[in-house]
Amino acid sequence: MNSRTKIWLAGVAVLLATRPDHAWAIGGVVPGGTTVQAAALPDPNKSPALCGSADTPETGIQGDVPGAGGANCGLTFLTQLSSSLGGSIQGAGHCAYVRNATGMYGSNGVMKAFSLADPLHPVQTDEAPLYGGSEGFRTQVANGRAILVSGRGVYDISDCEHLVDPVA
Repeated sequence: MNSRTKIWLAGVAVLLATRPDHAWAIGGVVPGGTTVQAAALPDPNKSPALCGSADTPETGIQGDVPGAGGANCGLTFLTQLSSSLGGSIQGAGHCAYVRNATGMYGSNGVMKAFSLADPLHPVQTDEAPLYGGSEGFRTQVANGRAILVSGRGVYDISDCEHLVDPVA
């Protein structure tokens, strides 16, 4: 018997000695004639997400592309911004930031800030130029700081409705 096996057996012996109620039994019959059932494995075809009654959860394998109706679990549609903006969107607080697709591909575009304080009636509150093309577009709010990074630009969004231009 090699040393690895001896260590493993010693560990099992300690577990069994500390749990005389046979709580470590996986399934079958334990000494004393008690039958123990193994825990059921989760259904791999059912999403673990908690969905509401009006949601349309995934019906196949999680991660598969859904059909034309899409999949929705735990989301509620509130509003829509103009489709002419295109590009990417990020959020922080009660604000949304939309960057047009032009700014991602080298030419300087614009980024717009929207207040969603009343989500049924979004209001554009600011606009700032973009600096350089990049797919990177993120917001981060932590430790009293709030920033938005887009391409080579880092914007102060402490007042989320007003973008502080890094160059201005």
